[in-house]
Amino acid sequence: MKKSIFAVSLLLVAGGAFAGAKFSNPVYFSGNSFQGSFGSIRNSADTIQYLYCQRRSTSASCWARNASGQYRVCNTSSPDHLDLLDSLGNSSHLYVNYNTSGTCTTMFHAIGSVYEPMK
Repeated sequence: MKKSIFAVSLLLVAGGAFAGAKFSNPVYFSGNSFQGSFGSIRNSADTIQYLYCQRRSTSASCWARNASGQYRVCNTSSPDHLDLLDSLGNSSHLYVNYNTSGTCTTMFHAIGSVYEPMK
């Protein structure tokens, strides 16, 4: 019973920490990864940055270009990655890690009220 009360209390406190929070996430590169939020990128003042993925029947490619014009691309045929790409929405935040061969190795996305929707 004490564990249940603690878990519920923790959820209530953690949930309050993000109440009304808004994150702006333009295209960002770090090592062999790129990430960004679709809404923040689409709504940005510049016309340079983008983040998109093209899904084909058994493969996909993802491209990212930051506001400085640098770009990254990777390709995947992982069924898990393809499923993830199918679930993206216009306020998704996408994170992609890739290897030196240009193969996407890790993908995950987040969606929630903290991420700016496309206008």
